Amino acid sequence: MAGSSGSGKTILGVQFLCAGAAAGERGLLVSFEESPLKLERIAAAGSLPLTEYVNRGLIEFLHTSPLDLLPEALLHDIRDRLARGDLRRLVVDSLTDLELATRGSREVSEFVCSLFDLAAEAGVTTLITTEAPDLPGASPVTSQHLSVMADGILLLTFLEAGGAIRRQLTVRKMRGCHHDTSIRDYTIDASGLRVLQSPDSCQA
Repeated sequence: MAGSSGSGKTILGVQFLCAGAAAGERGLLVSFEESPLKLERIAAAGSLPLTEYVNRGLIEFLHTSPLDLLPEALLHDIRDRLARGDLRRLVVDSLTDLELATRGSREVSEFVCSLFDLAAEAGVTTLITTEAPDLPGASPVTSQHLSVMADGILLLTFLEAGGAIRRQLTVRKMRGCHHDTSIRDYTIDASGLRVLQSPDSCQA
């Protein structure tokens, strides 16, 4: 999931884990910039019961400061948690922090490749966020050649229209199936992130 700062990547990642927890699926949230306490505050602002699910053991944190980040050590920690066999969803927020810490796209690509292999073997659905400029087609997912590894790419962008900023969401890729190619507006408010109706759809 690629998007610029403030586009809602973190809140959507939390929402993804909370939706899984509501269905009884355990999730892991790997974060670098945002501490667990700040993530719980972000979730509370969007009326997402992250703290409740953490207390119930359905969602857990793995937080590492970008200053102390070592990709191999992080991968080892994630591997240990996946090895338990009880996780079904994984969110890594964000790939950009990992790249800044390592100062190299090759090391990041190797990390993501290994992570995808581990998650696939464990039957875990993985969502990775990354920064992207507000220009269509300029996502760093492509520049790092990570689009080849990812099954799906979701792009969150901003659009200036009518004197206001609109948030827009596009599914850029979905491997192995047809997908909605329309550009959807979305909002972030007290109820979380909500995708709005498209002109040709009767469903939100």
